[in-house]
Amino acid sequence: MRALFFPAAVLALTGIARCEDFKTNSGSEFKDVTVSRVEPDGLVLMTDAGVTKVKFSELSDETRKRYGYDAAKEAAYLAASRAASRAVTMTRSANAAQESRFAKWTEAIEQMKGKSYERESPHAKKIETMEAVLRMLRAMVAELDRKGVSAAVSQQLIDSTFEKKIFVGMPSPFVLYAWGQPTEVNKTLSTNGTSEQWVYRRGAVAADYVTVENEIVTFIQN
Repeated sequence: MRALFFPAAVLALTGIARCEDFKTNSGSEFKDVTVSRVEPDGLVLMTDAGVTKVKFSELSDETRKRYGYDAAKEAAYLAASRAASRAVTMTRSANAAQESRFAKWTEAIEQMKGKSYERESPHAKKIETMEAVLRMLRAMVAELDRKGVSAAVSQQLIDSTFEKKIFVGMPSPFVLYAWGQPTEVNKTLSTNGTSEQWVYRRGAVAADYVTVENEIVTFIQN
């Protein structure tokens, strides 16, 4: 007597779970398994050994029809899966590349952590500050990466900030991380926007002057 099968869609709607036997075109057998999920390219099966997936390409035409196989949907599903996989790979590569740019900074923090210190000591506070700056720099550099800024430029920004150096063309937020807040700020309004002169006092007389226009350093006077 031929076994009676219910369409997979009906089973999914009613929540009925039943055991079945499957045999692939290559001769592999799956006995007393439950179909956990129907995907466009195959069936996800619950077996005694765990979860496994059998592709529709490995199953008979009858089984494919019973579970609503559609070649067009399978092709679209596989294309989307490949695109998602490529995106994940690219993201991981980008993250790894960015982390390599922060190697010097990260190594310095780890070396500082390797020394014994009290939790509330100046040493501990310095580590905490460096870690906070590093987190902010990662976010800023990630934004530069999204805007298409070259890795060489972002590397220069990271290194300069780490070495507390600034340069013409540096975005002003990096100046704040390299030199800190200016002693005073002189603003000038013009038709071209706002120009600011950041003054860094280095004692009673000496000072550094940084001109910032539209958040970019355009002039440095020591």
